[in-house]
Amino acid sequence: MDGRKRQENNTIQNFRSNKKRKLQNEIATININKSRFQDLANEIFYEIFEYLDMHHVHKGFFNFNKRFKNLLNNSNLLTKINISTISKSDFDYYYRNIVIRNRERINLFRLSNPFTTDIIFSPTNIILKFISLETLIFDNIHVKYLNKIFDYLLDLPKFHSLTISFIDYIESLDIFIQIFRLSKLEYSYLNAKQWEDLILSSMPYLRIFDINHEGSIRNNKLTYHDIIDRFNSSFWLEKEWYFSHQHNWSHSLDSGIFYSTNPYRSYTSEMNLNSVKYVSICEQNITNNHVNYFPNVTQLTIKFYIETFDESFTTTINRLIPLSQLTRLIIEYNVSVSNPKELKALIRLENLLHDYRIKYLNHDLYIWW
Repeated sequence: MDGRKRQENNTIQNFRSNKKRKLQNEIATININKSRFQDLANEIFYEIFEYLDMHHVHKGFFNFNKRFKNLLNNSNLLTKINISTISKSDFDYYYRNIVIRNRERINLFRLSNPFTTDIIFSPTNIILKFISLETLIFDNIHVKYLNKIFDYLLDLPKFHSLTISFIDYIESLDIFIQIFRLSKLEYSYLNAKQWEDLILSSMPYLRIFDINHEGSIRNNKLTYHDIIDRFNSSFWLEKEWYFSHQHNWSHSLDSGIFYSTNPYRSYTSEMNLNSVKYVSICEQNITNNHVNYFPNVTQLTIKFYIETFDESFTTTINRLIPLSQLTRLIIEYNVSVSNPKELKALIRLENLLHDYRIKYLNHDLYIWW
């Protein structure tokens, strides 16, 4: 085990050092040949530029000679703009010479100073000039600035990713309603490739990856199973990170619960049924066929249509959990009850049942306490 772990650490270290070694070797070769700085290959300059803020690159190299001007103009460096902490004077230069000249090429914009947003997007409809913009990241933004540009974000043809960190107190939740109007945004926590890239680039020594996602997918090209199957690649298997899933409804296969199984263990342990405190039942046939019994459950949620709510139904539930010790009951779908008193057979233990609610009962709301 120690040998395998040592080998994995060496692999990660080599992966992170590749670019640096290549750069050092190229520079060493240049020194041996006593060549000039300008004789470095374009690829070496691009690697150097990756370690610098873009406004420093532009200020230091753009007007150096024609070669460097063409080098920057013809690269993809100016398509990803990351404006971190920067002085007002430096930003004025950056805005005039980089942002304005490249706004039709920019596909990623990160703004970390409050005043930058007001300058770049003033007037607000100027954002429509950023026709290639895909990703917008606001660090420390005032809500008032964001409200001004929402309507225009809707009209950007390629825009799909928005990250926001507010600097002021949010008095109204309307701002989040605005965000969800942006129908092109990608809400994807089940993108295996993005997780792989993030882990390799930012968390290469990560040992535990534990995910629990419940919801549906919004992808016209891929099914739910297409997406979660990507977590079975060699990347995940080599790290011994395994996953499983289940569907709330057998006829609703575009949504479900996707979760890690034993994320930090190399062995499979038997589930301890005695530790379960909460049970959610999503289909009636599960209650009829289930063999497990959860002796210490105190909370129950029923998430399916109950065709007949009678003594046989409560008997079936009682095979799964001890109804007498429930402290909370939630029924989330319509039930067919000829007499509401039948329902009280399940929830009438006043001295034990402290908190319960029923969302729908014959299209009316009933509550007992």
